[in-house]
Amino acid sequence: MTFAFVIVEIVFYAQSKLDLTLMLILTAIKVTVWGIATITYAAAGGMMSYDLPVFVAAPVISVVMATSISQLVITCLFIKQQKARGAYSGVPKHDV
Repeated sequence: MTFAFVIVEIVFYAQSKLDLTLMLILTAIKVTVWGIATITYAAAGGMMSYDLPVFVAAPVISVVMATSISQLVITCLFIKQQKARGAYSGVPKHDV
C-alpha cells in the first residue's frame, strides 16, 4: 500500500497536479498504517507473522515509520508556508 501511494505521488508530482491536500491525506494514511503496524509489532513482542527475524523486522518497521512521520512533518511545513504566503497551491517544485 505504501508503495502504491508513493507511485501515485510521483505520477501526480511529475504532472504538476500533486495538491498539498492530497499529499497530506496520503501521508496521514501511511503514518496511520505504519503506526498500527509498529504498535502491533511491539505489543506482540516481535513475534509477528513476518518471515523476517526480529533483528531485521524491527529496524525496517522503525525506519519506514520514521520516514512516514518525517514526510508528514514536511507536508505540514509546506502547508504552513503556503498559507503564510496566502497562496495555497500545489507542492512546490525544486530543481535538482
